[in-house]
Amino acid sequence: NVLEEKIICIKDSSFSSLALLEKSIGDARIVMLGEQTHYDGTTFSAKIHLIKFLHEKMGFNVIAFEGDMYGLHKANEEVKNKMNVFHAMRKAIFSQWSESLEFQSFNNYLEANSSLILTGFDCQLTSAYTKDYLVTELKELLFLDKQGLWKEDDFYLLESLITELAEGDLKNFANSPQDSLHFYSLIHKVEVSLHHIEVNFKPLAKKVSFWKQWLKSTLACLQYTINEEQKGKKSPVQNPRDAIMADNLIFLSNHYPNEKIIVWAASYHITNQLDALDWDNPITDTILQTMGSEQEEDKVSLKTLLAGAVPMGQCLKKAGKATYSIGFIAQKGEYGRKGDTNMVFSVPFPPPASIENAFHHKGCKSGFILLNTLPTTAYFSSPLGYLPIKANWQNIFDCFFFSDTMYPITPFIDSTDLLKKR
Repeated sequence: NVLEEKIICIKDSSFSSLALLEKSIGDARIVMLGEQTHYDGTTFSAKIHLIKFLHEKMGFNVIAFEGDMYGLHKANEEVKNKMNVFHAMRKAIFSQWSESLEFQSFNNYLEANSSLILTGFDCQLTSAYTKDYLVTELKELLFLDKQGLWKEDDFYLLESLITELAEGDLKNFANSPQDSLHFYSLIHKVEVSLHHIEVNFKPLAKKVSFWKQWLKSTLACLQYTINEEQKGKKSPVQNPRDAIMADNLIFLSNHYPNEKIIVWAASYHITNQLDALDWDNPITDTILQTMGSEQEEDKVSLKTLLAGAVPMGQCLKKAGKATYSIGFIAQKGEYGRKGDTNMVFSVPFPPPASIENAFHHKGCKSGFILLNTLPTTAYFSSPLGYLPIKANWQNIFDCFFFSDTMYPITPFIDSTDLLKKR
């Protein structure tokens, strides 16, 4: 079996078992670690093991989450200032990560390794830090430009807009030409002031470059969200958001010119050419309908979900970035949130001629396969939301990391929270 020959089983947790992966990653400056659904406990644990390997063996120091750009920037500052890592991460990233038991070993590792740098590349404003500190911090910076004649009142609209964007409800803004006009003239004024500060306060140049990118990213996200609002329905593919995230990652690679970056994101966002899928496969379609009814979703096809997708990974490749993408797959088990009966789903059985079955047949509990070593043949695999899809996977990911059994995420309650609740 060609597949089984190419599979590398991992026997223990030593980094020596990842030697071929290290060689395959080579000089890539951005290594992207996916996940099937954001609710994949076993995948979280595998990713954290890979983060340790990439940091200790290959010198990767920057960790970029699919999360609020300012929120993670602020969390990085707080962690460097010895704030409790659990609380910092909980304010910065999605609760599926920060409040899962499986993620806590990342927090411990971050606390013990001060050379790690936290960053975010998403344009969505989802962090508690953004709601609590962003406008105040931006204001302090802009007040350095005495020519700008800034007043406290200037920032009320920005504050209310950030709240609307964070809540994903821009109806008020989209339907108010006066607010729109006021906002865009405010943004122009911010841009002028940032340029003035960049020219006249040289030590702040790096800080200003971050704010310029944040502004660019947020404006693009705002426009995308308004367009979705006006269409009245969300597109399954999020090409504008993926393009913004790619642009933010390119910015981060320039912002940290001597560093290598680990990306933590959904597998979908890190893929390359998704046009190579077998769109009308009856096995895929049957399982998709079963999964849809289990999760009480409308009847869809693979085409309606993914046709026309241009993910972040593809944008980065087009921009000439040296990236390496790792998707995660599992043979069996469950995903979701443990203890919540409405949020635990079974992993569908992989079809017989699948990459997962080859791992299972070889007796691997965990392992990996370097996809560029495979012949250009389409195989079934389930890295995207556990749906078995037939594709030439070497055009989509660089590597698959396999776990025999998937476990859902386990809710984690910090002991200091328990004390507060007494």
